[in-house]
Amino acid sequence: MDVLEFIDFSHSPKNVMIRAIKRGRKKHNAEEIRRLMQKYGFSHTLFDLLQRDGLI
Repeated sequence: MDVLEFIDFSHSPKNVMIRAIKRGRKKHNAEEIRRLMQKYGFSHTLFDLLQRDGLI
């Protein structure tokens, strides 16, 4: 993981990007995601799109 600064911190300390590298593929449990969405009362468009395309 890297932390990069877009603009010098002395000018704007909020302009930071965290870059990560994904390694391997973890299979997501769609039922667990649905349970959490229902428990906390939110919906997630990305989840809906991934499920529609059969990716989770």
